[in-house]
Amino acid sequence: MNTAASRATPENERSGGLRAVSLIATFAGAVGSIALTLYAISRNPSVLLMLLFVVWVLAPFAVLLLAHWFSRPWSSLARLTVDGLMIALPLVSLLIYGHRVLRPPKSTGAFVFVAVPPLSVIVVLVTISLVRLTQFRKP
Repeated sequence: MNTAASRATPENERSGGLRAVSLIATFAGAVGSIALTLYAISRNPSVLLMLLFVVWVLAPFAVLLLAHWFSRPWSSLARLTVDGLMIALPLVSLLIYGHRVLRPPKSTGAFVFVAVPPLSVIVVLVTISLVRLTQFRKP
């Protein structure tokens, strides 16, 4: 019989706490990234451009949330990898965007906000793909 009580193991309880922390980190990273993006482009009068930047900057966080959702049936290593990405990627994004806002370049500084989201998505997809591929290889 497969009940909730029989599935409650110390490993599941620990990973449940990590998964909660990773969700909080991802949401905080998304909110912080949007705030820094809007601050950086606040002088731009184009509302459409601001909206496009917001969607663009949110894309990696959406990919992380999708990975979180789909990783439920995956192995503990794959879930741990997703959770680690959900903590590390928002932190790195905030550091990069924060550096850009606190020390604006002399030229246009949009490069950071254009380059970081696709690079983040690539890192997530490659990392998850590698972990998932190693799961299928049985010694």
